[in-house]
Amino acid sequence: MRSSIGKWCGPTALAVVAGLDYDAAVERLKRRKRARRPTLRRIVLAATNVADLGAELELLGADKMETGGRVPLWRWLDSYHEPDRFTVVWVTGHFVTVYGATMVDNQKGATGLRERHQRKRVRGFWRLPYEEDE
Repeated sequence: MRSSIGKWCGPTALAVVAGLDYDAAVERLKRRKRARRPTLRRIVLAATNVADLGAELELLGADKMETGGRVPLWRWLDSYHEPDRFTVVWVTGHFVTVYGATMVDNQKGATGLRERHQRKRVRGFWRLPYEEDE
């Protein structure tokens, strides 16, 4: 998946794990935000809201996991990464999706696992089953 620079990271993460296009993921998060605060003007900003994204991921069957602290992403990859699962990782001010040997975010699209955000702290993560295309 290649996402464009300038898109929000929350909808990008949801799009990757749910198999949606980016606009459909934004709409799902907008609907959730409107249900909570209908007067919010810039609803798309809520796409990076942890509670909203977490709720959508849990609807897809994700398990929310804790790291027991704020570990850097490089250490999280060494200790918690399971290559056979989609994982949406909440790092300092950002969401990335990790699966197999790939990391996807809204800034660079798909890259190798160790190419970006290594010093950011992991706040939490959600795991989902992942089946690689054959």
